[in-house]
Amino acid sequence: MFSSGRVPWLIVLGVMMASGVPAPSHAQYPSRIIQIIAPVPPGGNVDLLARAIAPSMSEMLGQAVIVVNKTGASGNLGAEFVAKSAPDGYTLLLTGSFIAIGASFYKSLNYDVRRDFTEIARLVSSPNLIVVSGTSPFKSVADLVASARANPGKLNFASIGIGTSIHLCGELFKVKTAIDIVHIPYRAYPDAITSVIRGDTHLICDSLPVSLANIGAGRTRPLAVADAVRSPALPDVPTLAEVGVPGIEIRAWFGVAGPAGLPATITEHLQQVIGEAMKSPEFVKMTTTMAMDPGFQPSAEFTAYFNSEIDKWAAIIKAANVKPEQ
Repeated sequence: MFSSGRVPWLIVLGVMMASGVPAPSHAQYPSRIIQIIAPVPPGGNVDLLARAIAPSMSEMLGQAVIVVNKTGASGNLGAEFVAKSAPDGYTLLLTGSFIAIGASFYKSLNYDVRRDFTEIARLVSSPNLIVVSGTSPFKSVADLVASARANPGKLNFASIGIGTSIHLCGELFKVKTAIDIVHIPYRAYPDAITSVIRGDTHLICDSLPVSLANIGAGRTRPLAVADAVRSPALPDVPTLAEVGVPGIEIRAWFGVAGPAGLPATITEHLQQVIGEAMKSPEFVKMTTTMAMDPGFQPSAEFTAYFNSEIDKWAAIIKAANVKPEQ
């Protein structure tokens, strides 16, 4: 007869075995609450992804997995908090392309983007796209580029801040099309997209998930996808390469990481749990609704991808002649 204190652990073991996730070799982990740091305010993609995957992780790990928002400095405060946490598996980071951008964009980070994290698993990604107001006279990228060339410095593009993927995508679009358009940074996404809808700014290199509602309502019009292939969510919208602007493939991606030095046994166990959690109805519904493409990668593959993204964004920042923040 088992004591009542051991029954929950046996149930958790059964859940993990049934799902194909092996139990950790060290029974002590996890023995307390695990926190996933979302380094951005509540309500955005990062926060929503963390909250979508946490319940299933909690069920399989047998411990509460909570989401904590630690915001500031474009995600760097939360990332620094995780980088300096103990590598014991109890403090994780919902990371993303914004962290890879920071490696080149910020010169005074209090952590090393390449060395201070253990990449555990990549989750999903989604492309950016060139968007104008639903009432804009521009019906195509060709219309937009022609107007910009005829009126240098008169057109502008919105972003949610300097150094974001939306900003850098716009800067790369300027370079690849050889046009002179002015960057208008806003503090928050609602302000940026409202400026486009009203026609105060002429375009934005928007993220697909947050664009869908406005596109569906006719408030904005997508001109092209900044990716190698068309998006299944917008099959009639061409890629930039298809309309004569190759070399712009901008995808926002997200994953889970921990501090550097995370033991291999914990890393492997967490990546397996995360892989199973991505199959949960809640996570699938959320990512499907937001047109995010599942792209699970285990630790080693995710690390290689993460480093390649650091290199890619460094090249984009250089090509666009964007001055790094100090």
